[in-house]
Amino acid sequence: MCWSSAVPAKGADPFAVNFVLNILDEVGYRKLVMKSDNERSIKLLKSAVKAASKMDIVLEESKTGDSQANGLAEVSVRETKGQCRAMKSALQASGKAGYGNPRCTSSPHLACSARQLLDVPLPHQWP
Repeated sequence: MCWSSAVPAKGADPFAVNFVLNILDEVGYRKLVMKSDNERSIKLLKSAVKAASKMDIVLEESKTGDSQANGLAEVSVRETKGQCRAMKSALQASGKAGYGNPRCTSSPHLACSARQLLDVPLPHQWP
């Protein structure tokens, strides 16, 4: 299985850690192998998730230069970027991409995406 989401920052960002933990709670597995490339930020995220989770998590990294090993993840990243571009375009076309727009703040995913793509602050950052 594969999930993806826009996140506020790379690494062990609290939003990203909680996103992954919520997915792990949802699927209900007792043991999991988390695979990724060797990028420092994703390794930090995986370590933070492992430390915060009650599951038995095995961390694995693909060999450097082995792009085939992360094929599904690369496709997921490409699809998520496309969805974010579509959301950005729709928000800009509606002219409602500013403060207080429920479309930007109704879910953590949309709020995070709007913040990243349109420089729209999250609700707790509003003046």
